[in-house]
Amino acid sequence: MLNAPYFLVRQNTQNRHNAIEHPQYETSIYGPLYKSQQAIHSGSYDFQDQLQYSLNYSNDSQTFNYGAITVNNITNGSTTSMQHSASSSDGNLSYISTFETYNDSDKLKIKGSTSNGTSSALIKDIYAKFSGQEGVVKEAEIGTPTSAISASLVSNDGLWTSYNYAYDSENTLIYMDKQETVPSLAIPVNLPDGAYRITAYVIERMEGSINYRYSTDNSNWQTFTVNQASSNGVKAVDLGVINISNGVFYIDDDNNSTQGPTNAWAGWDKIKIQPAMLDLGSNVYDLHLYDDIYGKMGVAIKVNSPTSTAVISNGTDLLVYLYNQQSAQNLGNFNYQFDFDVWPHKDWLNNYSEFTPLHSKTLLTYDKRDLYIPDGTHKNRVNTLYPSGAVKYSSDPYTNESIANMDISFSSGSLDVSIQNWTSQSKEWTESSTSTIASTTHTVGDLQAGKYYNVTTDDSTTNISGCSIAGSNYVCQANQDGKISFVWNGGYSTHVFKVLEGDNSAPVISNSSPSGKQPSGLNSVVLSFTTDEDSTCKYSSAPGFDYDSMSNLFKTTDNKNHSLTIDASNGSEYKYYVRCQDSVGNKNNTDYVISFSIAPASGGSIVIPDIRIPSNGFQINLNDNKSITTK
Repeated sequence: MLNAPYFLVRQNTQNRHNAIEHPQYETSIYGPLYKSQQAIHSGSYDFQDQLQYSLNYSNDSQTFNYGAITVNNITNGSTTSMQHSASSSDGNLSYISTFETYNDSDKLKIKGSTSNGTSSALIKDIYAKFSGQEGVVKEAEIGTPTSAISASLVSNDGLWTSYNYAYDSENTLIYMDKQETVPSLAIPVNLPDGAYRITAYVIERMEGSINYRYSTDNSNWQTFTVNQASSNGVKAVDLGVINISNGVFYIDDDNNSTQGPTNAWAGWDKIKIQPAMLDLGSNVYDLHLYDDIYGKMGVAIKVNSPTSTAVISNGTDLLVYLYNQQSAQNLGNFNYQFDFDVWPHKDWLNNYSEFTPLHSKTLLTYDKRDLYIPDGTHKNRVNTLYPSGAVKYSSDPYTNESIANMDISFSSGSLDVSIQNWTSQSKEWTESSTSTIASTTHTVGDLQAGKYYNVTTDDSTTNISGCSIAGSNYVCQANQDGKISFVWNGGYSTHVFKVLEGDNSAPVISNSSPSGKQPSGLNSVVLSFTTDEDSTCKYSSAPGFDYDSMSNLFKTTDNKNHSLTIDASNGSEYKYYVRCQDSVGNKNNTDYVISFSIAPASGGSIVIPDIRIPSNGFQINLNDNKSITTK
């Protein structure tokens, strides 16, 4: 049943591809006000559910929900209805639920009964359950100042460390419990002031119990303890319903250096924030939801029958008891009726009197995220991005062919992104916002792994950071997935960003000397050569050396002319192997060889062969007209 499109009612939901989990015989109600794509089976998507409805009963030891369901009595007209006849999963109870919508309203009524006929069943309670499912997860490391985070696992440094544990999908902020006091940190939640159910995910340790603290104002702190565990891991701790204000949630250690286990890494992983179910009085309840695009939205529930039996469980679930006892009883013939109104709406209700006016159509502009739209940043349209990852489009993309491999994350406000060019060699896009956004983290893909790319903007000041190599052009090297990451710190009105393929060529070495045979008598020789770009050069006496592990450097004055004075007094043949790296990081993959020889030095004994003097003698002429005559 789809109306407006506010409601989608489903029975016997079974997930064939393990993308969304639903109990086999549960009936769920979806208010698709806030679309979140999730694959329910190959080739299609499903809504993220905000509200689930089911009928249940329990004995002293077990709870049974819906069993097999049949659908009958479908009517259309001023009232559109669908009746479900069902039994409990153990077959002992019979259920009837009728879902009704109206031609003059976008609201839903659920009415029906539960009965047992003439058989007997052991029953403690029978209840209808409305379960709030929406929630967001905030990683602890998001928004933390770099001054409070160390770069590696170091104990006793008074800082947190961002570490990726094998048992966690994201990073965890950790510290050495008992041996260091860490600063309190603020996790930006970016939600309106109000009540939320908070679940903390923190580290549990085999070494002993750990105390953690949290606060909503960085002044008044609450403490909870995670007991010693049989193995190290992340534990979920339900903190209950908490009023959050100013869009932040503060985390901390217990700041006690004398309590806690020794040599145990403690810390926060993330928090989960779920909307609270609020009691507005007069049997009216409101599940307070929030959507980046539409803002405050809710699902209101009025319990018409039975009255005065509803309770809120866990801060997020509404249980309406049709029958309830302290202990299980054997019941024979019974029939309990129920009647509920479920009305989604804009804004949040704060009083039961605000419920009745909802019974009229409240139109939502639902043309930005229709069914089956592939999420992402698309070319050829304006993409309005929000911190939660939601996207509003100026025109709907119906295929994924226009998706640009780019992710932009930030903590508050909204950001308009329009892509002008997107190829493997160059990319250009425009970002604009009227919000106060301190920084945005960009991850740009569709690049060639290992290559270097220049990141430029229309801004002449230095407002880009985070590249693996930051030269005058802000050069980033693509990782093995063909992606680069950088941070824009310049704030917004409108800015143009470009990613262009940069210098990916290794330095060219030329004009080397000496070469060939050198004169004798040299005690030292100056090796020299030039490179076509600024470079750092190293040498070895053996070929094929590893540049990064070698420390033998050539001297340079202008980064293009390189020289080295060597001792040449102990040999005649010399060969040096040279490799260079430019300022970007490109290296020579082969050796450049400088080879030369030195002639032997003069001096020492001369060996004269045996000379025989003829009988008539000979004459040796000397300088200055002198001669020696032999007979």
